[in-house]
Amino acid sequence: MGLNEKNSAGIITLSLDSLFRQLDLKKQADGAIEFEVEISYIEIYNEKVYDLLDDKNTESIHTKGSKYAGSTKIPIMTSDDAKEILKNANKHRHVRATMINSLSSRSHAMFSIFVNLQTSNKKIGSVLHLVDLAGNEGLRTTGNMGIAQQEGIHINKGLLAVGRVIRALSEGKKSVPYRDSILTTVLHDCLNSDAFLTLIACVSPTRKDKNETVSTIGFAQSCKALESKILPEMNAYLSYKQVSAKILLFEIYKTF
Repeated sequence: MGLNEKNSAGIITLSLDSLFRQLDLKKQADGAIEFEVEISYIEIYNEKVYDLLDDKNTESIHTKGSKYAGSTKIPIMTSDDAKEILKNANKHRHVRATMINSLSSRSHAMFSIFVNLQTSNKKIGSVLHLVDLAGNEGLRTTGNMGIAQQEGIHINKGLLAVGRVIRALSEGKKSVPYRDSILTTVLHDCLNSDAFLTLIACVSPTRKDKNETVSTIGFAQSCKALESKILPEMNAYLSYKQVSAKILLFEIYKTF
């Protein structure tokens, strides 16, 4: 997701580079366009929200009911500005060694990019949330005990809550359980049928990880059932893609 990749840039880095490249092109094409970019960065650790851009990030952010109160926003002028801020903020992330990862992130995190475009006659605002969901954890594979075990319980609780929200949205239910966890409370504004959602699911090809792999693919499958209210023509395309996903899931079950 971030800056620690040895062979390639992470999703956040690529997104920042692409954003400023497109903004510069728009500026060159129309000198009347002005833009402002801000970033925020938070983590959800043990059902508490921490502002990674706040010097006092040892104190959690309070949420009110099902509403996330927000966090520090820092204006940036270039992609490199954001990368430097991200590099320093990552030092505050909760990490711990487990049997399967020496630098396992013990929290979910969300890096947000806020963009405001000003033209001669209108102002447009948008936000891109890049969410790093910690992996589904089983005690059998991680060997976690004590604090690490409790962290894993909270990680899984958040993932289960996200799954319930996605199922409720895909089934068109009027009541969506955003209040089931702090993670879904934070994701309320972006995890809905009025937003565009892209999911990248990371799975393992080994037999010993089959439970986590099947669970992750099932989670991804439920995401594909979501429909967009903003762009209905995308729904037909996604329905076609669901057939490919079902075939893939069947092949994986046969392998195990």
